[in-house]
Amino acid sequence: VTHSDGYSVWVITQFINKFFAFSVDENGVNPTPTISTVPQAIYPRIDEQGSNITAIGYLKVSPNGKKLAIAHSSVDLGGPRSGQKKSGKVLLYDFNNTNGIVSNQSTLVTGEYPYGVEFSPNSKLLYITSSIFDTEDDFVNSYLYQFNVEASDVANSKTIVNSSQTVAGALQLAIDGKIYRAGYPAFGSASSLSVINSPNTIGTACGYSPYNVSLNGNEVFLGLPPFITSIFRYSFNYEFTCLGDNTHFYVTSEDPYDNLTWDFGDGTTSTIEDAYHTYSSPGIYSVSLTLSLNGVDYDPIIKPVIISAPPDVLQTTYDLVNCDSFDNNPNDGISTFNLENAVGPISLNTTDRIDVFYYHTFQEAINDVDNENSLDYIYTNQIQDEILYAKVTKANTICYSIATVRLITSQSFEFGNFELTSCTLENSNQGEFNLNIARQNIITSLNLPTNVTIDFFESQQDAAIGVNPLENIYLSTIRTLFIRVEDNNACYGGGTLQLELVSFPVLEDQTITACQSDFPITIDSGLDVNIISDYNYLWNTNQTLEQIQIFQP
Repeated sequence: VTHSDGYSVWVITQFINKFFAFSVDENGVNPTPTISTVPQAIYPRIDEQGSNITAIGYLKVSPNGKKLAIAHSSVDLGGPRSGQKKSGKVLLYDFNNTNGIVSNQSTLVTGEYPYGVEFSPNSKLLYITSSIFDTEDDFVNSYLYQFNVEASDVANSKTIVNSSQTVAGALQLAIDGKIYRAGYPAFGSASSLSVINSPNTIGTACGYSPYNVSLNGNEVFLGLPPFITSIFRYSFNYEFTCLGDNTHFYVTSEDPYDNLTWDFGDGTTSTIEDAYHTYSSPGIYSVSLTLSLNGVDYDPIIKPVIISAPPDVLQTTYDLVNCDSFDNNPNDGISTFNLENAVGPISLNTTDRIDVFYYHTFQEAINDVDNENSLDYIYTNQIQDEILYAKVTKANTICYSIATVRLITSQSFEFGNFELTSCTLENSNQGEFNLNIARQNIITSLNLPTNVTIDFFESQQDAAIGVNPLENIYLSTIRTLFIRVEDNNACYGGGTLQLELVSFPVLEDQTITACQSDFPITIDSGLDVNIISDYNYLWNTNQTLEQIQIFQP
């Protein structure tokens, strides 16, 4: 059933003499329930088949969240299928849909085998199905009862709407405002549901029609799926919830009413059915709708309405600069931009969750209500100094502001080609490249300022827009990488880095024969003299030259 706040719900269960009400909202289920202790204790009773016979029967809450009814088909071990079917009860309680408390127990049915319970759409009447068995546990008949839960003596307001040979089954309020009944003839089967056509009407005029709704040959048993019947009450909806909008409020129920009053939660009211209201400040407003019929006011329907302010954006045009490089014409003013790089500046680096959509024109941004036709973030400008319109939308709202972004290309420096060499790894055609070495070589050889940012990329496209930079340690075969140099977060230039691999020379074990008088002797690595300078050396004597002296055998 819906919580009094209008958007969260209560999930209610019962065990022995306690009710457990769990609150469920947008954050999920609150694992700490509201626990209510009631006078009637219904203990678990396990029969020979291992079934808990006291668990049979429905629990329902009225659509207005004020009443709770529960059918216990049996409270004794001699219950269904085990010898005695005359111990069931139907209990009625008050329910507080603000705090989840169950209270004020009263007994409506006792000494029978009740099963289904359901409230009328206006929450004033309670319907119960109950089977009657004789002392031999043989089925006699069933009743469909109606109780007026607003009567001073609810138990004595009982009306027998129908008596039949239909086994008592579930009752369920449906979206058409009718109550449907499951069940079948005690000595047969059924393929149709019964229906209460006017469940708000007191007495037999409620329009009960047995086996009236065909299930097209499918068989009817006892159960019907329960769900949140409070959605069948009078309700309202609203739209246009950004600050400055003329927020629209309208009734969604088709049920009749004579008059209504809106309370917009800011001290303003209206009696216009299709109402509009403009709020002066953002916030959460408790909006209520009170309907009246035949001079009687229904309980107010209350919903929280969130009025959101549009996000703050940069009021001047932001210049997104990228170097005119990485294409065939570095002087045409055309480049590929990553529009994500403008999100922070135009949104004033907000920490709020936002979505940003880009368009060619202001009108396109306004007209694209669902933001389905926005530009890709990886965008190549069509003309020099092209201006795009950014729709900055606050997440989970329809509230937005428009900012402008100018795409500017800068004259870039071509840094040329660089080379980085590594050795192949053992049993591999790859080498381990330390890109930081290449980075320092570029800065040194070109005398660049030390605060520039140099990144390496696998593709020219990635380098052009500055995405997917490589880590410092990079495993690769022989290939070309692309360099992007930035200064103050703006593209400064580009170039290429050629990765080269050399194989380790094959070192062979050496055996040297020498006389005592030959010492000290000089030994070396055995490498060709042309490549000696390409390697570092470490002997087991901890010496690090290519040649070392040995002073004794």
